[in-house]
Amino acid sequence: MKLRSPFVALFLLLFMGCEEEKTDPQQLLSWKKLGLDGKTVNQLHLDGTRLFAATTTGLYVYETSTGNADFTLAGFANKNVQAIEILSSGEMLASLFDKSGTETPALYLSNNAGASWQPVEGFFGGDTPEPVIDLHKHPSQPNTLLASGFGVVAKSADKGKTWTVLY
Repeated sequence: MKLRSPFVALFLLLFMGCEEEKTDPQQLLSWKKLGLDGKTVNQLHLDGTRLFAATTTGLYVYETSTGNADFTLAGFANKNVQAIEILSSGEMLASLFDKSGTETPALYLSNNAGASWQPVEGFFGGDTPEPVIDLHKHPSQPNTLLASGFGVVAKSADKGKTWTVLY
């Protein structure tokens, strides 16, 4: 019986010493507004130190290395930028989709990190043009883009000019 009492005493000491720490969740999280108030963000894309936000009112960029500035408009003011993809250093593709249906869905290419944009000639979606809802580089084939629309999944090997319907 004496053998158990030291174990029981040790167990009670350990159990009593393991009190749950009460931490206010607000102390664990620190949020900072970065200038996208009132905007719907369709997609975020990090490219090095630049964080791009495709929103319903344009394409915005935030320079993470400064940490002080807010997101700034990088193009397509008052346009719904549905998706973006960084193709290579300085080369980007953006999908614009007017949800009201007054403008045809379009893809735009930038060769200078978003300073200027040119429309990509060609259609996504096969026989009926569709908006590109989501856009990504293939993980093991960097020259291949994969995209989805409302009723199609397709791939492109020429920066979105032509598409092969996969589904």
